[in-house]
Amino acid sequence: MLDLELMTGGTLGELLSEARLGPELASSYSVHILRGLQFLHDVGITHRDLKPNNILLSSSNSLKIADFGLSHVLSGCEPRTPLVCTLYYRPPELLRANVFLSRVRGLTYTSAIDNWSAGCILREMIIGMGPVFRPARTIYSSTTSSIEQLDAIIK
Repeated sequence: MLDLELMTGGTLGELLSEARLGPELASSYSVHILRGLQFLHDVGITHRDLKPNNILLSSSNSLKIADFGLSHVLSGCEPRTPLVCTLYYRPPELLRANVFLSRVRGLTYTSAIDNWSAGCILREMIIGMGPVFRPARTIYSSTTSSIEQLDAIIK
């Protein structure tokens, strides 16, 4: 039998779509998210799709990281692919051209991709805007270079 906590507060994504969080709540939520990630990384798991819609809220304002459909036990041998991480929370090393170079160089996933995503979420909680301000087609076009993709994310 599996015993799960009922999270009745919706998702962080839903909350952020309504309003920007105040400094105290953003700080509290940041601690919850980072502690959750630390636990996952300590046991060798990377989430690979951390975003506000994958963070559940309880009625008492506690958070739980959810949706482990793309999560993976870090083995140090799986080549990188652009098919993980929701675009707006995807780190620069997972942009299309960088993935090709990563495979050539034999680079694999690390917990750094979750850390980048967490940083994007923290930014969104504090200033009320996600990490990307341009349409996804601008960033993830097959004709767009890595530099252009990164520039679109940073601006």
